Amino acid sequence: MSMSLPSDLPPSPPLTPKSSPTDDVDALLSALRLVARGRLPSPRRDQYSFPLPPAAWPIFQARLSAEAPLLAWFTAHARYDYTPDPDGTFVLRMPGKVHENFIASFNSYVVREILPKLSALDERLSGLGLGGSRTLSFEPEQRGAAESAEDQEVDEGSRVQEQAVQDKQSRPKTTLDRSPDTCIVYNGRDYHYKWPALVAEVSYTQQRRALPHLADDYILETNFQIRCVLAFDVPDRQHPKTKDTDMTAVVYLWRPGFNAEEEAISEAHVDAVPFRSADGKPCDGELTIEMADLIPNPIYQDLPQRIQEACPKFTISFAQLSEWLDSAERETFVPNMPPLARKRRRALTPEEVLGDERERKFRKQEQVADALTAKGDGTWKGTTTGRTKAPITPRMRQSERLNPKD
Repeated sequence: MSMSLPSDLPPSPPLTPKSSPTDDVDALLSALRLVARGRLPSPRRDQYSFPLPPAAWPIFQARLSAEAPLLAWFTAHARYDYTPDPDGTFVLRMPGKVHENFIASFNSYVVREILPKLSALDERLSGLGLGGSRTLSFEPEQRGAAESAEDQEVDEGSRVQEQAVQDKQSRPKTTLDRSPDTCIVYNGRDYHYKWPALVAEVSYTQQRRALPHLADDYILETNFQIRCVLAFDVPDRQHPKTKDTDMTAVVYLWRPGFNAEEEAISEAHVDAVPFRSADGKPCDGELTIEMADLIPNPIYQDLPQRIQEACPKFTISFAQLSEWLDSAERETFVPNMPPLARKRRRALTPEEVLGDERERKFRKQEQVADALTAKGDGTWKGTTTGRTKAPITPRMRQSERLNPKD
């Protein structure tokens, strides 16, 4: 028996239209403009995600390039991750003060304790240094090979080459972009390596599940050229500590490895080990960084065996990591002022107001006078700060005849 639906049912609501690539680019650029002006999208977070399909990337690049101040800020300061598959996601990273202060302590340790000892072992190791936060772009092998073949065919003249560059810029984005918080790079006298040997990330608890995937990106996409991935998972504290605050902080370390099927993997050697407990006390243990974690593999393999054996392992105690984090939090949180009914500032006196106004008026007159003088306008009769003064002729001394006394 078939059932008939009543004819007076309301019509189905229309499907929600999907955003166009232009809409996605508009939303991303609006957020970037806010951040470049020192304002943050609400609510305040340490990262913001925006849909950005690979086909929209050329549009984003073109519009970003058309805004010179925004492009300069983006190139110098923006830290972001971009994943083209499956639909494209742009993640703008906005680390807070705790985040930045903690990584600054780690960088200081590297400069003070690690780099001098390595450079003392062999002259070639003096090329090691901090790479800071830089954007690393990973091109999947099959796509990279196809683009390389196309680029090699373009050798028939400047016009064809220029067209090929334009075509390449208009293609959908396929690269995977990652911006580590810090890294150790090698810029030697004879060699410059594209990939850092070690990268480090500081993450908040809500991004903990993404850390193993980040390790895969760094180690596998570079074919083991990145030798070590460090990650510090710290609590996202927006307010000073209370008795119910969970202060747990953990550390991870991944290195290249192989599984039972002889597949390349990023192997966890330190997996979510706490270095600070829930009540804020340091845990027992230490983090060990080996020489092979810090040096590009070709350089490391070329070092004599005696140097490899002479290099000590670098250890950072969990107590030291905990102290870095405690210090970063102390520098971030400022005690609140006791609540007051209202605040009252001193009013400016009439003399102060008039003094400022007169100063502005005088500066404006000087600017106008200097501008007219520079133009050489002969009709200008006013006084200028740049006019040439006539030389001063000293007055000759004259004697006077003395009157005879009566």
